[in-house]
Amino acid sequence: MMNGQGMAMPAHMKEVKSHLENDITYPASKADIIAACDGMSDVSKNEKKWLEDNLPDKTYANAEEAKKAINML
Repeated sequence: MMNGQGMAMPAHMKEVKSHLENDITYPASKADIIAACDGMSDVSKNEKKWLEDNLPDKTYANAEEAKKAINML
């Protein structure tokens, strides 16, 4: 699967999607989201790296905005 920037998305991004929707308090910056993922043991290193490399550096109002930024809707 490709994201909006043409980077291959790891196959098992369900955990990231679930955390974006359920475990992050918005508004949240990219740094807030990455820090939250770092503390989640079910998110793999590859998923964390992919998210860090592909999530644009901005503050997100909600999960939908963050998912849209990485073409995860």
